[in-house]
Amino acid sequence: MGYRGWFRKNTVNPEERFWSRVQKTNDCWLWTAKTRQVILAKKNIGIHRAAYQFTYGQIPVDHGLWRCSKSPLCVRPEHLDIFKYDRCGHFQWANHLPKDSTLAKCYKTLDNIKQRCRNPNDPKFSSYGGRGIQALLTFRDIVTLWERDNASVLRQASIDRMDSNGHYTLENCRFIEMSINRKLRRKKNDPANQERLAGHLEEHLATSR
Repeated sequence: MGYRGWFRKNTVNPEERFWSRVQKTNDCWLWTAKTRQVILAKKNIGIHRAAYQFTYGQIPVDHGLWRCSKSPLCVRPEHLDIFKYDRCGHFQWANHLPKDSTLAKCYKTLDNIKQRCRNPNDPKFSSYGGRGIQALLTFRDIVTLWERDNASVLRQASIDRMDSNGHYTLENCRFIEMSINRKLRRKKNDPANQERLAGHLEEHLATSR
């Protein structure tokens, strides 16, 4: 009996049986069955949608699903996110977005954060994931920060953690100019420069809103 038949016949506790087919690692959770669809409520749905719904609940009908950028078999809920369809009813995947579009920039920002925090092969991992810094932002959080900080008017928007020892969270992050972010990182251990840079940053934030 194939996995679809097994999943259809055994209708008791489908969530437990679903996760029994997942190999959990410190990073991605990989789907191990041959088929990439399961049957829930008498409907065939993809494994990524099933993983998201088991964890967070039903996905709105006007939303699509962002998948993990590392592996097509990853069903870890923290690596998935939903996004609303555009006005025409089409869902634009990140790979097909114009490079200068807001969505593409937000997606690239989130992917860079995840790589430096979760991928040991990333050149910046030792400064982030190696120090225990976690990527706890979702794609919706990145878009929220982008709009809140009016990042579209910045010459080169860069995401900054206000507490350099804190995680990437909605409360701890903001978009600022790349040049200021670099100075903050370079001078973070120099108290004499912190007050001056804080003044420049306050002025910059005031003019960008």
